[in-house]
Amino acid sequence: MAHGFWNFGSSRGIQFGMLYDHTKGEERRDGMATAHRGHQTYFPLSVYMAERLDRYPGQDKISDAAWPHGDARHWLETGLSAGWLGSYQNGPQGTSAGLLDMALSVRYHSEHPTGGMIYGLTVSLPTGQHRSYDKARVPQGLAFFQDFGAGWQIVPEMEGVRRVTEGDSVHAKLSYEVRRSYDYRKESWDDNVDPGDIIRGRLSYRHIGEREQAETWLRGSYTGRTTQTADGEPGTYRDGAEFEIGWAYSGRWGEKDDFEAYTTYGHQRRTSAVWEAKATDDNEIAIGVHHMAEPSVHWQVLASRFHSTTGYDTLYREADTGAWTRWSLLTRVDWQASSTESWAFSLERYRRREQGRVPYQGVAAALWYTHAF
Repeated sequence: MAHGFWNFGSSRGIQFGMLYDHTKGEERRDGMATAHRGHQTYFPLSVYMAERLDRYPGQDKISDAAWPHGDARHWLETGLSAGWLGSYQNGPQGTSAGLLDMALSVRYHSEHPTGGMIYGLTVSLPTGQHRSYDKARVPQGLAFFQDFGAGWQIVPEMEGVRRVTEGDSVHAKLSYEVRRSYDYRKESWDDNVDPGDIIRGRLSYRHIGEREQAETWLRGSYTGRTTQTADGEPGTYRDGAEFEIGWAYSGRWGEKDDFEAYTTYGHQRRTSAVWEAKATDDNEIAIGVHHMAEPSVHWQVLASRFHSTTGYDTLYREADTGAWTRWSLLTRVDWQASSTESWAFSLERYRRREQGRVPYQGVAAALWYTHAF
């Protein structure tokens, strides 16, 4: 295979979905235990277009193997994503419904037989419900979204690939996220947050063999100082540096079955004018199987465990709530209905336990439809 680092050719398509998540548990506040139930409904929509820039007659008839050595391929990819979210949590002022932030993206691809580059720009528009009630927010590890809008964001990025052997390649990505201030609480018109900018980087090594695939990566980020006003009192904090190392593997163990596994370890250290320096460690491990029932139908089962040494409960504005663990069992079915249409359905059962609290449990379901023009 001479190329194939990213999508190639001229194409257009649309994707939309319907996602539903239901959680229940028990909250303790001021020494009182209260039942908690909530659900989120999410309708995402995305449109994409990729256009070949160096077109020539007969190009669609040239196979990968016949691609002339040294001949570059260039194309432009544009996209738009948006969505509507309804989040309904137990208790008064626990509802937030409306659009999420809309994102516009453009990426320029340049691909060669030995590597390639991507230069991209993403702009997030503040169309979401950035102002919401405290009780409408959801703790970490529950539901699809913990908040519903984050103001203007501009993210330039670049990504490079270098082929080492026929099946091995090195990938590197760098981005800088510019974030603007916004009001975030409906309880007070004066509560504002001016988040720090984020620089992100990722380096990975990928291997693709006849019967197995593997990837090892190192990801890091650094967040600048954030200024936040809460209940009329200003304060500053710094999320600081964060890094993650990870490994993923997929191996064929039969004609139609694959074994899949991945594991990650992450570390973050933040400082604050109020809190002392605080370190957070988290790790995740997952194993699963992938089965091809027939050429157009695939299904997957994946079990995972995520653990973090500290948490933040946005539902009740509590920082450093203690270690928490999330267990999950997910099943997914993919159906390629035709050459231009595909469907995917997933169902997840999860449980989240935190020190000193009755655990949450929930169910999440998702249905996706993709159509290529």
